[in-house]
Amino acid sequence: MGTFTAGRPASAREQRSLTFIAPPIGAYTQALQDYSSGDTEGAMRQNTVFKCIRLVSDVMAQMTPIAYRGPGPGHGPADRLPSPQILDEPSADADIYDFTYMLITSELLRGNVYGDITARDKFGYPVQIELKHPDRCKVVEDRDGVIVYKYGHQTMARDRVWHKMAYRMPGVATGLSPIKYMQKLIELSTTAQSFGLQYFQDGGHPSGILTNDTVKTVSQEEAKTVKMRFLAAVHGTREPVVMGGGWKYDQIQVNPDESQFLETQKMTGSRICGIFGVPPEIVGEASEGSSITYANVESRGIDFLKFGLGGWVSRLERWYTKLLPRGQYVKLDTSALLRCDTLTRYQALHLLVGSRIITQDEARAMEDWAALTDEQKAQINALVTPIPPPIGSPKIGS
Repeated sequence: MGTFTAGRPASAREQRSLTFIAPPIGAYTQALQDYSSGDTEGAMRQNTVFKCIRLVSDVMAQMTPIAYRGPGPGHGPADRLPSPQILDEPSADADIYDFTYMLITSELLRGNVYGDITARDKFGYPVQIELKHPDRCKVVEDRDGVIVYKYGHQTMARDRVWHKMAYRMPGVATGLSPIKYMQKLIELSTTAQSFGLQYFQDGGHPSGILTNDTVKTVSQEEAKTVKMRFLAAVHGTREPVVMGGGWKYDQIQVNPDESQFLETQKMTGSRICGIFGVPPEIVGEASEGSSITYANVESRGIDFLKFGLGGWVSRLERWYTKLLPRGQYVKLDTSALLRCDTLTRYQALHLLVGSRIITQDEARAMEDWAALTDEQKAQINALVTPIPPPIGSPKIGS
């Protein structure tokens, strides 16, 4: 705390008190808190929320949905089908990547995704869906218990609504909004960030204090003159300032842990990651004392897919499957997340071919290579030392 007293009568003296214990309060700060968590874009301004949603949505969008005809995943042989329009260009202004990204983002923020089915094929299956902003869609129950969908003030025809929910509760027609549910936690983190920004930008306090130990009171005119001379001496120069007459300059500083609430931000960042199922270290929110070794870097993608994205993979496969005719289903290609180094990938292909699980041409197709020609096969068979099938999958570092 610092105090400045001007040379005036006691009744007219000016006093300024500076306190750095609590965040600034008032209408402006309250408006920041309300905006930070009251809507989807506001919540995305919190850096941990943005990083988690961007990561999950981006990774899920990379998993290309593939259509198959067969009894279902894991229930027998299936034939891969050409990609239908709904899994290629599902929207007028978005391909499947952008469509999936928007879908997952809407679910992560609001627990719901709403779409308008604008076109169907001759069998009645959707071929075009235009996603809507979740905050402009309302789901209400009328007097007869019928669910009614509204977009803005317009009631949507029920057969045109594509509504998918996550974080469901029994008896509720909408999914739980993680942002609304964890609003106080996000507000806490946003308030700490706002306070730190305000403190260093326009915090409402001087950067230093000029004091005189030999004089108890200083006239307003003298104080103004001393301040102007001091500023003129330090402006645009790094030369030392010579001060006499008992004048002393003290720079106002505050403990960084108090000004930036570093511990508070670390705690809230880790908790926000838990909301979205993202390991904190992946988005730069690793807690103090944690370490990342080569072993867990190698398996981090598998762990993230299994424990963080597994639910979204299952949901998306079911939702996309319902857009296709009966007897067809959708599987997401998760190889983008599990993409390994070249040596490991070729060892896996060698094991599959050597174990006669797949053919050489099928292995080449996995690498987007053309099938072997008769000339290439003859050259391979003429090799002096044939390549033996692998007995086991060697481990890196063994």
